[in-house]
Amino acid sequence: MMGDSAVEFLRSVGEGTRVVVRHQLDDGQATDALGWFLRSDDTHCAVATRRGLETIGFDRVIAAKEVPPPPEPRKRGRSDI
Repeated sequence: MMGDSAVEFLRSVGEGTRVVVRHQLDDGQATDALGWFLRSDDTHCAVATRRGLETIGFDRVIAAKEVPPPPEPRKRGRSDI
């Protein structure tokens, strides 16, 4: 979803949903916030990412969507061949 539909998605998505939000930085470049949706108000949303809590203004949102859970970690160690 892009533009206004992305913002509407973020206003209605449930807490704990895994999302990716593409948004514009102050320097004009775009970046993604991938993580667990926490909450939103009239102007911002909060996403818990690996880097920490990101608060994103709706006026900066370019696109957003729900994404599947992360894959299971790979098993480490030797396998008998």
